[in-house]
Amino acid sequence: MQIDNPLDMDDDRGVSPVIGAILMVAITVILAAVIGAFVLDLGSQLGSTGPQTQLAVSDNSSVRV
Repeated sequence: MQIDNPLDMDDDRGVSPVIGAILMVAITVILAAVIGAFVLDLGSQLGSTGPQTQLAVSDNSSVRV
């Protein structure tokens, strides 16, 4: 009869945390790039149009009461 040694395992279990860490870093970099592109594009759109105003003037001095 052979008794299984709990300490005698393959080294495959260490791969999962490494892949998880790499995926988290990749997702963070992609998310930062998307947010950065959105913010930089938004800033360029704001500077190109400039402020716009409207003014309406009416003259009521000819009306007699």
